[in-house]
Amino acid sequence: GSGLKDYSLLTVLDDGTRQQMNGMIDRMEAAGGTALIDAVYAAVATLQREDQPDAINAVVVMTDGLENESGYNLYDLQSLVRQSPSLPIVIFTIGFGNDADEETLSEMARIGGGQFRRAGEADIEELYRIISTYF
Repeated sequence: GSGLKDYSLLTVLDDGTRQQMNGMIDRMEAAGGTALIDAVYAAVATLQREDQPDAINAVVVMTDGLENESGYNLYDLQSLVRQSPSLPIVIFTIGFGNDADEETLSEMARIGGGQFRRAGEADIEELYRIISTYF
């Protein structure tokens, strides 16, 4: 599979969506075919196109897999992020399990001025707190 999820749905983070996200994490299974950079590239491009400076412009990536299917590379992502310095888009990356591509996730977070964290379900609340300090 392409590994792409529907990143076009924007959701306000509240107690209900936190519970939904925790449930999705519990059900995650590594199946290969992760186009992680492509998904983040598309999310950043969407936020740039929408151009809403008063919104929280962030991409939160949660994965348990290796990047192995993307057409774009990290250089492409960095070039895209640099195209709109007046609308900074922060990229946070969270790796779950032993198969998470820590090197790629760390570099994506660096490119987007965010943070990478390796996490389990118990760490989710702390991650939400960290992310909220950026906005």
